[in-house]
Amino acid sequence: MADVLRVGELARLKLLRNGTVIYDQAYAPVEESYTEHAGDRVILGTNTTVDAVNLGGIATAQHLMLETDRVINVGIDSQTNLISVSKALMIVSSFSALYFQNESITNTATVEFLVTD
Repeated sequence: MADVLRVGELARLKLLRNGTVIYDQAYAPVEESYTEHAGDRVILGTNTTVDAVNLGGIATAQHLMLETDRVINVGIDSQTNLISVSKALMIVSSFSALYFQNESITNTATVEFLVTD
């Protein structure tokens, strides 16, 4: 039996003109099924190069949830196009490789992440 991932409402757009609602869109919670997930805690040393992360046997992941205590760079399917993340990141996309980099020369970074297929 597949597990269920529940994603709550993240955004609501409401447009008013002279007190009259002209547009009101709320994104309803979504339930998605997945069969595999993997999570890990990684401690990145100071001034690291771009390192590949083990996705725990998941060939193609669909969801990434990540939390870090320091600013790190994250690459999704790319070692060169990196996203700077300071606290948390949640992405829904199809990817098969994940990369982390800590550019700080004084502090290590602790990263906790979860991926699902």
